[in-house]
Order: sequence, then structure tokens, then C-alpha cells
Amino acid sequence: MKTVFVRLVVTLILLLLANVTSLGLSHSWAADESSTSLTPSLSDEVIPQAMGPAPSWRLNQGVAGICSSTSGFFLPGVEINVPDEPASEKGVLSAPGYPNLGFTQDSSFTGVGTFSFYVFVSTPYSLPPNTPLTLRVTTYNGPNFTGGVAYVSTITWDCTTGELISRKVPTLNEWGMIIMSLLMAGSAIWMIRRRQIA
Repeated sequence: MKTVFVRLVVTLILLLLANVTSLGLSHSWAADESSTSLTPSLSDEVIPQAMGPAPSWRLNQGVAGICSSTSGFFLPGVEINVPDEPASEKGVLSAPGYPNLGFTQDSSFTGVGTFSFYVFVSTPYSLPPNTPLTLRVTTYNGPNFTGGVAYVSTITWDCTTGELISRKVPTLNEWGMIIMSLLMAGSAIWMIRRRQIA
């Protein structure tokens, strides 16, 4: 019984390791390839947003050179899809440690196309270079923020360069997966030995 279980555990570990390498996960998920910690690493996979149903405001690009602002700025490339009945939107601009840098607000709008979008600044701010800015815009089905939420669009970009920063997906790196597998196998063996003694 003991050797059968040990063989089973070893086979499972080998299958897990084979899957990790065959899926191309061996080093592509690690933030630091030399890291052997169990802390999750973050992949740079960009998760595409799908165009929302009508009505929707969809954010597509950031703005360069806005690490400081006293009144606000225009955000270009906003796809707005409000073909028939008026809709509304509210947005919040934030940065790490600054949850309410600015806002967007449109209580009644109808139109379809790509527009520039004004982001108002709540209070003048000055951030260090390359600080990530995040804008989250919620579209409502009716005017004056009524009718329930129809769509939410969120983007994060570098305040210096304007380049979009991808959403991070927490994962374990290769060594984290190996160590986790060994811990699971070890705990299974410990449980079996404990039951045999009792």
C-alpha cells in the first residue's frame, strides 16, 4: 500500500511539472526568473476589454505629461456608444495613495463615435514621474445616473509617457509551483502515516 501511494504521488508531481513546462509557464510568469519565493508573481498579460453594450463609454488610451495638473486634461480616444436614449457616466481618477485626484461626469449624453473626454481635477496635484494613473468610468443606462450600471471601463497609464500599464494577473512562478506540489505531496504522505499509526 505504501509503495503504491508513493508511486502515485511521484506520478502526480511529474504530471504537474510536465504540464507547467508544456504550457509555457516555466519562466514566462515569473517577475524575477531567479526568484524562488512562494509569493505570487505578476504576468504582463494584457487582458483585452470587450466593447460594452449600448450605452457605454470605453477608455482606450492614456495621456502623457500629466504628472501634475491644476485644472484637468483631455483624454483622447474614448469610444462612446449611446445611440438612442440619453445615458450618463461618472468616473474617478486615482493614483497609488491618492484615491480621488479627479473625476469625469456627464449627466445626459447621446452620440456614437470616438471623442476626447475632459477629466476634471478635484484639487491640484503633483506626482512623481512615471506614477500610474487609473481612470474608472461607470456608464449608467439613463440620464442623471439612473437606470442601473450598464458598463464599467478602467485603464491605468504612466503619467509621464502616457503608455498603458497592463492589468496584472497574480500567478505562481515555476519554483513556487514545484514547492507547492512538494508540500501537498508531503502533507498527503504525513496524513497516511498518521492514519496507519492510529
